[in-house]
Amino acid sequence: MKQAGDWLYEKIFDEYRKAWQYAEKVAEQFGPLSKSVHINQYSEYDTEKSNCSGETLQSWSFDGKLFRRIEMKSRKNLSFDRSVSEVFFDVAYGRFHISPDGSVVVIEYFFGLKFGQDYVCKVNGDEFVDQGLGWKS
Repeated sequence: MKQAGDWLYEKIFDEYRKAWQYAEKVAEQFGPLSKSVHINQYSEYDTEKSNCSGETLQSWSFDGKLFRRIEMKSRKNLSFDRSVSEVFFDVAYGRFHISPDGSVVVIEYFFGLKFGQDYVCKVNGDEFVDQGLGWKS
């Protein structure tokens, strides 16, 4: 599999930053906001189930400020509280997939039971073009 460039990961992380900023606004009314977002990169995308699947390739934690890489050997010991306080999970989660040729990116995030989104984007130069596929709640 071709390794995606740093710019593509930065662009994906920008999408999670935007989601966090939107969640902060929602939290003003329905808070409290999740403490962080645990994000996994997956090897595949299941079009029938409309979600990322396969092997976890890499993981990060995002606290609204910094992305921290989680070493794969450390992942075994991770556990996340999926309890819900009003709208938000204690720890939100995100998933993404980059197609083998780097031309398509799938992004998913779930801040709570009724707060999430997934979408499919074509990579056009250094921009994402939303393909209008996926869901939002």
